[in-house]
Amino acid sequence: GATLVAAVVLGADLYWVSVGDSLLWVFRDGRLHRLNADHSMRPVLQDLVELGRITEEEALADPRANQLRSVIYGDAIPMIDMNAEGFGLERGDLVVLASDGLETLPDEALSEIIKMGEDNAERIVEALLDAIAGAGRPGQDNTTVLVYRVGDGADSLHGAQARSNEAGADADTVQENPSAENGEAQAGQAAHPQGIIKRLLGLLPGRSRP
Repeated sequence: GATLVAAVVLGADLYWVSVGDSLLWVFRDGRLHRLNADHSMRPVLQDLVELGRITEEEALADPRANQLRSVIYGDAIPMIDMNAEGFGLERGDLVVLASDGLETLPDEALSEIIKMGEDNAERIVEALLDAIAGAGRPGQDNTTVLVYRVGDGADSLHGAQARSNEAGADADTVQENPSAENGEAQAGQAAHPQGIIKRLLGLLPGRSRP
């Protein structure tokens, strides 16, 4: 099976579809805010903590925490998170998409690394992957990170992928620099977000109605 997080930026709005536990965050005012749903067992365990049925320590140690409640595997998809109404982006926002390997680092450490990146998307990606490799966690999941910076019309899109089955693996970096001034970008502004989201959903095999 596979997880999915797919995002579309049109104008000042962000739209997405996600299945599983891959991450979609916005970094704003010095803080990370998760936008998409977590389809792992972690939210279920957290609900049990809030109900007083288990402790925070028991939830963190529970071996079921990373089990997925929804995944793309060719059959009906139990849960799909979709935003076709749009989340309003602001100048200076950083949108972060990542696989769950990024959660090797606590939110506080992630926020500090992003702050030190000085709004440079490529530098932030490289620093995040370096920190994960430096943590040296045994059996570390592969980690993919993409950062999108909301700027003034010449936004940068940077992605990097780390193959980190072994602690300390090097990261391979890829980079694109699309310009919001070109014709293709202007044509994208006229696209209908609900139509794009529906097309993304249509690509999912055996999907059920979200």
